Amino acid sequence: MSMKTVTVDVSTSVDLPGPLQIAASVFLPQRSTDPAGPADPLIVVFALPGGGYSRGYFDIHAPGHSGYSQAEHDTARGFLFISCDHLGVGDSSLPDPARITVEVLADSYAAAVRELLQRVRSGTL
Repeated sequence: MSMKTVTVDVSTSVDLPGPLQIAASVFLPQRSTDPAGPADPLIVVFALPGGGYSRGYFDIHAPGHSGYSQAEHDTARGFLFISCDHLGVGDSSLPDPARITVEVLADSYAAAVRELLQRVRSGTL
């Protein structure tokens, strides 16, 4: 499993000032590259934490305990796993917390998921 961090500009998806970005961790699965046969369809899993949690919640590594990483669990099964910080949390933009409504979260997440899926389809992720 390899991981990379990406950002998605969601400035035009919500009515908040300034440039706004969603930060995401992309966990790439091990997949067969055998040209002799068709590849299984790629399944993409999006993990969107709430309640003030950040995207790291989905990739926990506790000393002496194994099996806590949902990202590892899913990528071991061939899934592409993407976890995102929402606006106001983690590495995403931090606008005025009083202006982050449920609608702002939904609209910004929807824009981020659409963009990330487009990157998957185009092979640029």
